[in-house]
Amino acid sequence: ANNDEDNEPFDKTELYNLYWNTNDTEDKNYWKAVNEEVL
Repeated sequence: ANNDEDNEPFDKTELYNLYWNTNDTEDKNYWKAVNEEVL
């Protein structure tokens, strides 16, 4: 679900992997916010 035109459900595992695999604080905060919205 990389592009917004997809109507497929969010892949939470993919989101968490993106979150945990980044060392950038801004990216971490972004993915944390995304995950909280998705859950």
